[in-house]
Order: sequence, then C-alpha cells, then structure tokens
Amino acid sequence: MTAAADGDDTLEGLVGFTVVLRGAGLAVTTDRVAAFLSALDALDVTSRMQTYWAGRLTLCSDPDDLPRYDQAFEAWFTPRQGGRTRVVDERRPPPPRLAALTPSTPEPAADDEDGPPPLVHAHASGSEVLRNRDLAELTPAEREHLRRLLAMLRPELPQRPSRRLRPARRG
Repeated sequence: MTAAADGDDTLEGLVGFTVVLRGAGLAVTTDRVAAFLSALDALDVTSRMQTYWAGRLTLCSDPDDLPRYDQAFEAWFTPRQGGRTRVVDERRPPPPRLAALTPSTPEPAADDEDGPPPLVHAHASGSEVLRNRDLAELTPAEREHLRRLLAMLRPELPQRPSRRLRPARRG
C-alpha cells in the first residue's frame, strides 16, 4: 500500500478510502465501514489483494458498484511518485469533542451497602457529538474513545443449551 499504511495513518487512510467511495456514488454506510475495518482486522492490511477483496465484499452492494469501486481503489491505493498530497491545516487544532462516559441521569444514593451491586444499564446519550462528523477528521484521542464505545456494543450472548443428548439419524 502507500503512505496510508504507515502506523497511525492506516485507519485514517482506510476511512478516507470509504469517503472517496461515497463521493463516487457507492452507498457506503457506517455499518459497512465497520464491517470493512473488522475484515481487515482479521486479514493482512498490508496486502493489496486482501484489502481489495475485503473492501469489495463489504462495501459494494450492487453489481453496478464494481467498476466504480475498482476505479476508486486504483486511484486511492496506487503509489504515486510524490506520494499522496495532504492538506495541512497550520491552525491550532480544535479541542477534542468527546462525550464523557458518565450517565446523563444522576445515580441514586446507595444507602444499603450490604445488597448486591447496582446494575449498570446502557442508555442513550443526551449529546450527539459524532453524528455529523467525518471519521477521517477524528483526532487519535477521539479514535480511541470511539473504539472503546464500539467495543461496548458487542455484548457476549449466553450460550443456549441444547436438550438433545445424541445426534439425530438424519443430521
């Protein structure tokens, strides 16, 4: 790959590629981007072929998308002589806009310390800080915060025990 594969720029480069695909007219949603990044997490992100197929299988939803995907992939991942041009903003970066991982409603006071610990319930946040943001413009602290938030969305489902004690004759 190109300079996008270097260290911290990997995630930025891959998300930037999905932005290019959106600009080319593909319906690349956030769940498709998450599936693309999960696929690359299981594959070798430095392999051009594996990156190509991971993106093609997760980001393309229609056969009409394939020529546009191929064109965008070549444009994004083909090494250039001078490298990819980047716009550098010399101004002071804005402060991170992170939502706190604290509940938006106050917790009741714990009078009885002998009882079981209180359950932690997941609830919606009162502030939408990532709704209108471009993922390619996130700071490293915001990326780490977003990674922690997404990790909390993967619940471990309990195994359902089977009542069958032996396999059926027909499978």
